[in-house]
Amino acid sequence: MTRPKFRPCPSCQTLNAASLKTCSMCYVSLSMKKKLKEKTASLDSKWGQGIVPNRNVGRIIDSARIAVRKLEAIGYKPILFMGKKDKKASNKWVADIITHLPLTSTTKNFLEKMRRAYEFLLTKEQQPNTDPSAEPDNPTMEQGDSPVEGMGHSQDEEQHSSLAMEQRDHT
Repeated sequence: MTRPKFRPCPSCQTLNAASLKTCSMCYVSLSMKKKLKEKTASLDSKWGQGIVPNRNVGRIIDSARIAVRKLEAIGYKPILFMGKKDKKASNKWVADIITHLPLTSTTKNFLEKMRRAYEFLLTKEQQPNTDPSAEPDNPTMEQGDSPVEGMGHSQDEEQHSSLAMEQRDHT
């Protein structure tokens, strides 16, 4: 008997390739391991509140750095994003990246834009939404609001592609 090639996500029931570790639709872990579920259930905010006063945050970040190294050693190319609220500004986030990709001008440029995009996501996530029905499922960013401007498409190219899509929709 062969192993199934797809498995459903426990959260959204989307079929995913058996080799994936996270759902391609909702990004929930596809792991069915009992010990992993028990461990993640024990890591709640109460656990986190005990870490900060005991000055163990650095130890946990060091463990994350080691985990990134271990993933690279077994053939993965991990990029870990970490965000923390800025102490100076109440609604601003500061992101950090842990990766061991060779730093070229291209990778540095993209990692910087990805870091800014991550900070943007964290900031938007924390903004209170007064009317949940007012926000669409696919939110669009206002012009000039994008943290990743200039990632390969000029405004002319974007306008051209949007005009082409509008023309296709009208036909």
